[in-house]
Amino acid sequence: MPSFLGMNYVASGAGSCVLLLHGWGSDLTCWNRVRAELENDFEVFAIDFWGFGQSELPKESAGIYDYAEAIKQFVEKVIRKPVCIVGHSFGGRVALILAGKCSFVSDVVLVDSAGLRPKLTLKQKRKQNKYKKMKAKVLAGEVDESELNKFGSKDYKALNAVMRGVFVRVVNEDLTSFARKVTQRTLLIWGRSDKDTPMYMAHKFRKLIERSELVTLNGGHFSFIDDHNAFMRAVYNFIK
Repeated sequence: MPSFLGMNYVASGAGSCVLLLHGWGSDLTCWNRVRAELENDFEVFAIDFWGFGQSELPKESAGIYDYAEAIKQFVEKVIRKPVCIVGHSFGGRVALILAGKCSFVSDVVLVDSAGLRPKLTLKQKRKQNKYKKMKAKVLAGEVDESELNKFGSKDYKALNAVMRGVFVRVVNEDLTSFARKVTQRTLLIWGRSDKDTPMYMAHKFRKLIERSELVTLNGGHFSFIDDHNAFMRAVYNFIK
């Protein structure tokens, strides 16, 4: 498998280009079925972000803009032609940043995309306040820093030290301003039962991105897997 800047990728097919960007905690194999169909009509690239799949770990200070810059270089030096970016969840964050500043992005497909600041439930607000109080105690030397690990999500707890730092920097970035800058045609594909990036986020993206349309599917956060056939129809209709 070839690599670029420590990130493994696969390429197949011929024609206009589609770049598939996976979500947090996943890897390029999540696109296998999608890629197998798209490669009949397009040149398709899928890449493992740093820290996932078979790619190297990122630098300890890495954040979402470092990931976006790496993908920018990948397109410019490896693909070297306009691309339609299909980004799921975390991959949608990267797609938003690139679409807002790179002319090589022809079209955008955001699939259950992250990037907007979520609405906190009362329970989440209470947990956030408890975390802040505990962090203050850690800084004051009253308790050990390991106490903060009790407040992390399942995704956070499953990560090593390097990726935990990356995770915190990524999830705290609100990309609303980037969404407003997207001028490309944009297809929003969302699972009606998505609990990670709920439907209200899809509707907000619809308002923020002028040339956007929304398609809802039967499924959750991985709607492209849950309702695969409907997903493929939507993508083909959009790209062609």
